[in-house]
Amino acid sequence: MIHVKKFDASDLIRKPDLKAVLALLVIFAFAMTFTVYNLYAQSIQEEVPINYRITAPYNPPPRPHKDGEVIVGRRYFTVRLYVILSKNITSMEAYLDVTGECIYPEGANATFEPYLSGGVPRVSAYKVSLDGKSEEVNVSASLITLEGRKYIYITLPGRLAGEAYDLYWQLVPPSEIPEGIDKYMIGLEVKFTLYYPDGTSEWLEIPPKIINIIRPPVMNYIIVATLAAAGFGLIILAGFMGFFRLFSTLDLIIIAIISAMQVIWVHVIGRLLVFPVLNRIPLTYNFAVGDFPYILLLILAVMLIRKPGTVSLTLFVYNLASQIMGFYSFDPVWWAYPIAEGIVPDVWILLRGEAVLTDKVVFLKRHVSAEKLELAPKFGPLKYIDGFIIGFARGFTMQYTLYVVFFPYLYRLSYSMGYVFWWLVIPWSIGNAIEAVISVPMCENIRKSAATI
Repeated sequence: MIHVKKFDASDLIRKPDLKAVLALLVIFAFAMTFTVYNLYAQSIQEEVPINYRITAPYNPPPRPHKDGEVIVGRRYFTVRLYVILSKNITSMEAYLDVTGECIYPEGANATFEPYLSGGVPRVSAYKVSLDGKSEEVNVSASLITLEGRKYIYITLPGRLAGEAYDLYWQLVPPSEIPEGIDKYMIGLEVKFTLYYPDGTSEWLEIPPKIINIIRPPVMNYIIVATLAAAGFGLIILAGFMGFFRLFSTLDLIIIAIISAMQVIWVHVIGRLLVFPVLNRIPLTYNFAVGDFPYILLLILAVMLIRKPGTVSLTLFVYNLASQIMGFYSFDPVWWAYPIAEGIVPDVWILLRGEAVLTDKVVFLKRHVSAEKLELAPKFGPLKYIDGFIIGFARGFTMQYTLYVVFFPYLYRLSYSMGYVFWWLVIPWSIGNAIEAVISVPMCENIRKSAATI
């Protein structure tokens, strides 16, 4: 027998989903809050006669410094203030803070000092037109004291609404951070007096620009230098244990000659003739186009010697020769750098052994005679893969350790690593890799020619 449920009109009415309603209410509230905030921000913006942006320390691409971070002991750094006027003005007085106020640790006596040139603070001013053209303005800068702090005082001529001023001044950070303090936080203030065509004026104060003063990455340097030295030491130890033939006198002569040729290319031919022209072309610096002869010589050294340690030793001799000849300042602390950039390619050479930069599929063999090497299986692209790996690894370790370890530790320069990694480290690695691949057949021809001499 079939039972039929009695019709009930309440069955047609479903209870609302409370979770869905609550979620919709939250989204609606967020949208309303965002709209009200934008309207309020626009109304406030209309009342403020300037738009501004402070960058400190300032260094333009391709090597931008990290905004809001300075390493203690740096000689000086540049502050940039970009001001866009929202109203017409007849003139403007700018008070550029050169002392700052220590915000953290509270009560600490940490301030900046103006960087002087001939007893005068260094400041530059540029007026920027509506079409973006920049023109330097001659300003007379003076140091004044206002509310117990030093300011650079300058007067600037009138501008139209929408036009801008680009201001730069240099500061000296604290020389040290005492024990027990992890960092300093110092706030810079900027003040303006704007004069309008109707004869009125307005006093403005910009909220403080916070700058962190940090310690140099000493531990990073120690770790990298230790790893580089240990890695090179292990490679030499592997040679004594018979994993490969140690460097002969001829090998060392080849490395010395090739390193000298690298010095001539970089410091004489490159910097005087090629690099100034080449770097005018967009992205050529990022992809290390000017490195091609340098990488060609490096691949040639590897192909002629075919022993692990060749890359590190060649780069080390190049660095040492550059210091001795005065192209770089003589500093043994830098000696860890060429070993650090060469150790990864040398590990790959250790894996490939005497078959490196050939099409022979040979890995981890202590000694391979010419006869056995000739009978080994072939893989045509393998020699180009070798070149790619050596070039990419050299470019990556060179740029990464330079900007993360050596520049911050030795020169007290802190870089914007997001930009540096994607616009310098990776492109430079790709550029070196491509140059190494192109160099392989060229170096084969050079090696064949050298063998007939």
